Amino acid sequence: NPTSSVLNINFELVNSSFPAMINLFDMNGRVVKMISNDFQNSGFNQLKTDISELQSGVYFLQIKSGSNSITKRVVKQ
Repeated sequence: NPTSSVLNINFELVNSSFPAMINLFDMNGRVVKMISNDFQNSGFNQLKTDISELQSGVYFLQIKSGSNSITKRVVKQ
């Protein structure tokens, strides 16, 4: 982090019973990219997504699965 075109997403799921909803939000809380709403394997996962179409700035990556959620800051160059 920062990145210019490809965002590498590494995360761990304890339970694969729920889909992993992975979205990228702008500073105003709007979803600018829906990355995934699929079931992922338990354990470590890695996804890559193209963000070259987004303007430079700060975004927030949110990963939700069941009642668990994490949000990370992403800087796009």
